[in-house]
Amino acid sequence: MVAEIEENIWDVSDTDLVRTDLAKWKDLTQKEKVLRILKYIWMTILALLVIFAFICSLSLLADSLKLIGGRGLGKRRYFWTSSPANQSESN
Repeated sequence: MVAEIEENIWDVSDTDLVRTDLAKWKDLTQKEKVLRILKYIWMTILALLVIFAFICSLSLLADSLKLIGGRGLGKRRYFWTSSPANQSESN
C-alpha cells in the first residue's frame, strides 16, 4: 500500500516565493545598485538578441525549404546563369 503524503507539496505560501539570497535594495551600496541595474539591462539585451536570432533562423529555414521545394528556384538568379534578355540577343 502506498503511504500518503502528510503535507501538500502544492501548498505554497507567500514567504516561500520571496528570495532571501538577494540583499534588499535599501541595504545595497551605490556601486551594488548600479551593478544590479546593469546586470538586468544586460540580461534583457541578451534575451532580445536570442529572440532576434531565433526569428532570423526561422526566416532562413523558410527560404531554404522554399528552395528545396522548388518554388523559389525560378525566382532566384545566380551569377553563373545568363538572363533571358542576353539569350535572345545572342541568337
